[in-house]
Amino acid sequence: MPESVQILNEARFNQSLPNGDFLQMVELTYQAVGLPPRRVFVMKDKDSPQERQRVIKADLDLIAATRPTRLDIP
Repeated sequence: MPESVQILNEARFNQSLPNGDFLQMVELTYQAVGLPPRRVFVMKDKDSPQERQRVIKADLDLIAATRPTRLDIP
């Protein structure tokens, strides 16, 4: 089932590399229901709605895999 997220902010910046070059990046701050805001990064030359979905889904999958088990105590 698709999960709806809200993009709260996006920012563009240059990430310096050790050899003096740089990568142009897009920082996305997003929020999914029940989670605090999170940040992910996309390379500017690969930025597209599909790439944003892929990166955010990978982040959500990581959260789900590392989230502690929830127990309901009566």
